[in-house]
Amino acid sequence: MTGIPAPVRSWWSEPFWDGLDRGVFLLQRCAVCGVRPGYPKPRCPACGATDLTFEPSSGLGTVYTATTVVANPPSTFLGELPYVLVVVELDEGVRYLARYEGDHEPKCGDRVRAVFEPRPDGVRVPTFAAAGAA
Repeated sequence: MTGIPAPVRSWWSEPFWDGLDRGVFLLQRCAVCGVRPGYPKPRCPACGATDLTFEPSSGLGTVYTATTVVANPPSTFLGELPYVLVVVELDEGVRYLARYEGDHEPKCGDRVRAVFEPRPDGVRVPTFAAAGAA
């Protein structure tokens, strides 16, 4: 993953990235209405509240859909082709888009788990792998 830009950390996403650095996959929850927005956000997408907390996620889920990206010009990710993207429905009810790392093509309904091995630049981003993979 050379040349891929680092994620932008912001005041509302910093706990998420810090969690990944500690090996914990965190999800936000709105303290007002209980909605889990998925990706970190400064406001609840349902009610607009700014009182969002972070809670640990199991990181386990089911593949909702998957695709192999074979062309993506122009893009910083061109050197990464081909790669697999999955939308995972986490056990907590949140859908999450991320890369899939594994030696087989994921299929809808496959059980997966979040992994966050550091990239060569040291940044950890969530990817998914087969739930039974070590």
